[in-house]
Amino acid sequence: MSRPETSANHTVYTQSLPLERYTVGWICALPCELTAARAMLDHRHVRPKNQSKHDENNYTLGSIAGHNIAIVCLPEYGTNNAAIAAKSMQATFPNIRFGLLVGVGGGVPGPITETGPANDIRLGDVVVSLPAGQGGGVIQYDLIRREVDGFRRVGLLNKPPTLLRTAVASLRAERRLGRQLTGLIEDAFAPDDECCEDKCDDDEESEGERWTYPSTGRDFLFSPGYKHRSSGADDCTKCMEAKSAGDIITRRPRKTTHPKIHYGNIGSGNSLIKNGLERDKLAQRDSIICFEMEAAGLMDDFPCLVIRGISDYADSHKNSSWQPYAAAAAAAYAKQLVCSITPQDIDSLAPIQGSLDMTARHPDLENCHWTMLSVDLDLPFARNPRFMGRQDVLSQIQEYFSKDATAPRTLLLYGIGGIGKTQIAAHYAHTMTKDSLAICWVDARDRSSVELGLSCIAQCVLRSLIVHYGERVAATMFGFSDVTSLLLHGPIPPRTMQGAIRSLKSWLGKKSNSRWLIVFDNYDNIDEFNIEDYIPNADHSRILITSRRPDLQRSVDKAFDISGLDDAAALQLLLSGNRMYKADDTPTCPSVQAVLRKLCNFPLAIVQANAYINNRRLSMDDFLQQYEQQFIRPMSQKPRGPWNYDQVVNTTWEVSLSAIQAENKLAAETMFTCSLLGNTNILPEWMQICIPGIVDCIETQHLHLDDACRLHSLLSGFLDKHGKAASAICLKTLDIGRYLAMPAPLLLLFCSELSTCLAWSGWWAFSQILSIFTRQLLCQTQEGIIQTGHLYYSALYALSKGRLEKAEGDCRKLLLVLEKMETTEDLTGSFIKAQMLLARIMTRYKDSPKSKYGYKLACKLVRLIVSAKLYTEYPELLGQVAEYGQMLLSRGDTEGARIHYSNTIHLMMNSGAPKAMTFLWLGKYCGLLFQLGYYPEVEAYLRWMLNESLDTTRKCAILQNLSLLLTHQKKYGELELVARQLLDLERDDISNGGDDGQIIFPTVSLCTALLETKRSTEATVIANESFHLLRKNLGAQNHNIVMLEVFLRKLRKVNQKTQLI
Repeated sequence: MSRPETSANHTVYTQSLPLERYTVGWICALPCELTAARAMLDHRHVRPKNQSKHDENNYTLGSIAGHNIAIVCLPEYGTNNAAIAAKSMQATFPNIRFGLLVGVGGGVPGPITETGPANDIRLGDVVVSLPAGQGGGVIQYDLIRREVDGFRRVGLLNKPPTLLRTAVASLRAERRLGRQLTGLIEDAFAPDDECCEDKCDDDEESEGERWTYPSTGRDFLFSPGYKHRSSGADDCTKCMEAKSAGDIITRRPRKTTHPKIHYGNIGSGNSLIKNGLERDKLAQRDSIICFEMEAAGLMDDFPCLVIRGISDYADSHKNSSWQPYAAAAAAAYAKQLVCSITPQDIDSLAPIQGSLDMTARHPDLENCHWTMLSVDLDLPFARNPRFMGRQDVLSQIQEYFSKDATAPRTLLLYGIGGIGKTQIAAHYAHTMTKDSLAICWVDARDRSSVELGLSCIAQCVLRSLIVHYGERVAATMFGFSDVTSLLLHGPIPPRTMQGAIRSLKSWLGKKSNSRWLIVFDNYDNIDEFNIEDYIPNADHSRILITSRRPDLQRSVDKAFDISGLDDAAALQLLLSGNRMYKADDTPTCPSVQAVLRKLCNFPLAIVQANAYINNRRLSMDDFLQQYEQQFIRPMSQKPRGPWNYDQVVNTTWEVSLSAIQAENKLAAETMFTCSLLGNTNILPEWMQICIPGIVDCIETQHLHLDDACRLHSLLSGFLDKHGKAASAICLKTLDIGRYLAMPAPLLLLFCSELSTCLAWSGWWAFSQILSIFTRQLLCQTQEGIIQTGHLYYSALYALSKGRLEKAEGDCRKLLLVLEKMETTEDLTGSFIKAQMLLARIMTRYKDSPKSKYGYKLACKLVRLIVSAKLYTEYPELLGQVAEYGQMLLSRGDTEGARIHYSNTIHLMMNSGAPKAMTFLWLGKYCGLLFQLGYYPEVEAYLRWMLNESLDTTRKCAILQNLSLLLTHQKKYGELELVARQLLDLERDDISNGGDDGQIIFPTVSLCTALLETKRSTEATVIANESFHLLRKNLGAQNHNIVMLEVFLRKLRKVNQKTQLI
């Protein structure tokens, strides 16, 4: 560390910098504290020339480790003087990011124990303000109110900024910090130092001696009640002469004279504490370890860290003999702290004077009514250009929802599966977006899907509010405080999800927010949950429900029974895109009419038939012949019943499936696998997890995966509808031998890996995976490995629904099956996995012996896996070890969960565990760390995942989380780099046909970073580029365009104001 350049007669001032370049404010109260501060500077700068006319401070300017620092000394003691000085400093130096209050203070020695004082604070030690107990680091001890039982302290001062607390945490890890501080003091006040104008002349001792450790022989701790014996003397000679037994406290000698660092609450007030008894009383009441007189005036309006060198014990024996050394020790710690922070870290913070409150910048926004019309909400379906007919139904829906909002309006579309309910709802939704009606589309297949859908809408609302108002105002407007937890990419914590749903319902219920419609699609499981629990209580609500359940009519205001298409629409749909037939020429064509009669005018069957006819270039007669052959075979095996529609649809499916199987057997098997998962969001990337090269294989054989995924929903509906018989028929088409020839069945492997992968895209689909094995049980298959798969996932599904007895029963059956299985495969991993599932189930029985048994079993399994290093042979077992962390969290043991997660993640990262599993649990661990305030660790893990991830989708998710974290920490320099990287990836994705709306987030993040670094013009350019790109791809009426256009207008206003200034 270098000292300021000096010559024989004066300090050399190395440079003159603009006032905007100073980012750290250093405040001290005594001349010796100012001397110590000046001595710690690496370089001295010329004093400010353009000081604000309202600023009466006298500044010393300089730099430490590349940070430009402004130092001011107060004219007098006191919290008010400190507050005035800090406010004046901000007027002259507009870019001050944080402050340091550095000087001397009175230490509080802890109560004496057998091993010495509990807080062994000595003269010359350093105390740093950090939150402890009920205090935030600084406590205003004289701000109290009188109550019946005495006095009570009121108010709570702000904590030091996160950046400073993080830097302190880093210094605490230094083993030789005290030795380093001694080195800095010796270097700054070496005997040959000729910087005389910075030192106070003293005829009795040399300059260097004043600032070195005075000696342990001058550090006396008297009992609290022993008063100072001389009012005029500045030493305790007479006190030592008059002392008796017990008047002086004996402490164990230290081995070194290096200062020790203590962390905790510092008491601050306008009265000087010079009484040992009063000191101890206040210290005990408020957990204080040091007293001083300035910090309380700063903490709320001047974010800073307080650093105090101990010069006395806040008793009547207070004197100034230790002040120079104590001031030097505090200044040395401050220098070490500043050196541990990079200039980039400081630049990422917002200036104190212009902190990022959007309402401060835009006071005209405070009374603005924010509605759903301003929110970016995308429908799950693009507009269907082949939508035919249904005009009568659409007109009645429009008429119903156009009524005056005197009462909630709820409309039901019911009918058999595939009849077109969802298409009608989607077409109406797309129509109403033109009429400025915001559409909230929610998948209502089960409770978890509904809650996730509403949570995603809440995310959209919050993001839109944050774009315009900033995080703090947005949270207030929406009535939701845990903003960052909701916006972090990945699984939403259950508590966060429930809170977000409540806030969304309340927000939608506001009278000023009336232009919205919620569509609950596929609400068939009416016995599982009540959809009314999720409907906002408001007279202006518009609710559209689609369901197969006609009995829902009793619960709604209006209902429509959806049947097949009329003849004209059915004909038009069948012949759309057909080159061999034209609708005008064939209204009476016998073969065309025959096909429509066979398909009963059902839209899904018609679409399927149309695709097959066009793809095969068949005549209607040829299709009829193939249809008849395919229809007879499965019907001979199906139970008879009133399923005319399903027979039609599934025969159409069989026709297409036969052709696919003939061309590409692997493609057919893949479609069957997909069909068991559900009918949406089947991504090619998921296939690659368990069947490397499958997509390439399918593509090269001229059957595109998109086409296959488009067909598979028919089979999914087929299985749902017909249970045992249908499952038996469909599974006949699978080559079971192909699966059993693998180390594990393809289906089980696929689902196991996919369940891990799904953590990145939402748990809504997990229940679909679990239901696979419920269907497979109906097949009465004898293959044990399939049976164990069913039981495991059936138990897991029951657990997710809270059906503990069902889950426990299935899990115990699973353990029995595993014990009895005769196989050459090693089942150790499967057996441990099943036992851990049983432990998880048992812990859910609250306050019962079963719960205790579950925790004991889980602990035993974790020890077995780790001590025997079973994870080296079965890496997936580390996921079971991580599950124990979830159990600890559910029990309320947050710290235990944190430590357990930390150890488990370390094992995963160093043992070759599957990366998808590592990322899943690391994501959960980061969520916990964020809630606990371990921001540097979260950032480090996110950057590690970013470096390790090759998948673009996952990279974007990680970059989104990293952007949110950096925004929360106000690290705008780093945010700019991350947001630029994310924006580039999203723009590349758009060029490849990806989701255009995804560029909104990185655009706003980047603009925020640029605004906070005073680059509003560049921010406007970035937003303008994204705006034009979106308008080109989406059109001017899209919600993304509307939101970005509003944001762009506000940016332009900011830019204009900046130019005027």
